[in-house]
Amino acid sequence: MAALSLVLLVQGCGAPMAHYKKIDKKLEAYDYASAEQILEKNKNDYGDRNSVLFNLDKGILLHYAGKYEDSNALLERAEQRMDELYTTSVSRVAGSMLTNDNALPFEGEDFEKVMVNIIMALNYANMNKWEDALVEARKVDVKLGVISSKNSGKNVYKEDAFARYLSAVLLESQSQWNDALIDYRTAYKDFKSYYKNYKTTLPPYIGYDLQRSASRINFAEDLAQFKQDFPRVKLDDDPAKSAEIVVVAYAGKAPIKEDYFIQALVPDSADNPQYVKVAFPKFVPRHSEIAKVDFFIMGKDGQAYAGNNEQAILMEDITAIAKKDLEDRIGRISAKAIARAVTKYLAERKIR
Repeated sequence: MAALSLVLLVQGCGAPMAHYKKIDKKLEAYDYASAEQILEKNKNDYGDRNSVLFNLDKGILLHYAGKYEDSNALLERAEQRMDELYTTSVSRVAGSMLTNDNALPFEGEDFEKVMVNIIMALNYANMNKWEDALVEARKVDVKLGVISSKNSGKNVYKEDAFARYLSAVLLESQSQWNDALIDYRTAYKDFKSYYKNYKTTLPPYIGYDLQRSASRINFAEDLAQFKQDFPRVKLDDDPAKSAEIVVVAYAGKAPIKEDYFIQALVPDSADNPQYVKVAFPKFVPRHSEIAKVDFFIMGKDGQAYAGNNEQAILMEDITAIAKKDLEDRIGRISAKAIARAVTKYLAERKIR
């Protein structure tokens, strides 16, 4: 289960904020139609600069409402614009030395770009378009490679364990056992990194997934290793006759991205030091405590099957990822922000 956000995607610095509280209240009441109306009413507040953010916001609202095809249309539009902004990022960054990052078009954080494909994959799965869902899962691999290359491999957010796990589940649902085992193995490795970087504990059932997948394709050596790693796991006598239901629950709210300010010292040729105000971004968490979930599944026989007070397993902590990813980049951001402030100060002093 993934702990995502009620309004999933992070609200960028300088983006319109007032309507989010209204939307949150409608979502808490499962009133998706009213939430969409509020968003549309405030569309003009986004402007061209935040067109990506608007499409992300509306795309996730439609996902919650079960309008999966419409949701994917908007998310695909957002993804295309993200790609366009990325290809022009070098020239934009150079120009932004003379302005504030808030004046730049909203491109989205790296983890948000990956989350787009996760939600699109879930949309396709809900429409029983399994191959399309797998295409979105494969896009994650390519996108993570681009992100790592962009950061010269120095970034903490190199992999997305939940995306890998979801890909494995989708592959297994289509009886692609070998590929599923590969992704379960990758997810296992990534979840161990998640614990190191984000304090997200290893999902207790990953051992069962690994052993089951290795057993299905008779990989005896892998199975022996997984039994050694997870000695308490007990496989069914015939895994092929067993079934598993994976429930994805969205719990809590994403952090809000805000500015904070410091005073930076600027040396003066007349030994008269000056201070300039420098803006830095930060993520402000919105804490929530959700440990258990209820769910209902409608069977083909028309009977509803209930899961009451089930233990939720944290698979993706968006707040932890957002904060760690920003901390990872803060040195580069700081240098740029200070250089921009100094450049602006020197230009104003020259004009005076």
